[in-house]
Amino acid sequence: MSQRQELMWLRSIIFQLDSNILSDKIVCMLAPMDIDLLIGERDSPDLIAIPHFAAVVDRKHIGRKWWQEYLEYRILVNDKTPCFVVDDIDQPDDIKVKKVFYTDDADKISRLIQREKKKLTRFNIYYANPYIQRVKMEIAAFWADFV
Repeated sequence: MSQRQELMWLRSIIFQLDSNILSDKIVCMLAPMDIDLLIGERDSPDLIAIPHFAAVVDRKHIGRKWWQEYLEYRILVNDKTPCFVVDDIDQPDDIKVKKVFYTDDADKISRLIQREKKKLTRFNIYYANPYIQRVKMEIAAFWADFV
């Protein structure tokens, strides 16, 4: 397996929703970022099965059973992948999980996805000289330079 295939999740967002209007808006805003859009099927565990760095979901599209499974899975593996819930269900979830956002604002979703993508495609190296205290050097290198 090539390095590019192994890092596929760094470029992938999964959409599991019925609204083409919202997904089209988000895709247009994220187009310059070279992101792969993956479409999940209705009433399926694609949200768990497909690797991604962000998700945009409609709980009605996923189905109540799979949504509960997904929330339990996130707790089990300590998943901190941002998930944007864009449906009109007013009933709160039984399970509270971090980094699950309830909004249908395409601008806010795209900004948060861009911020998350920048965090994931960079790594920091910290160097401290043992003889000189409080000296730190941070080098940010982008994955794109190595792929």
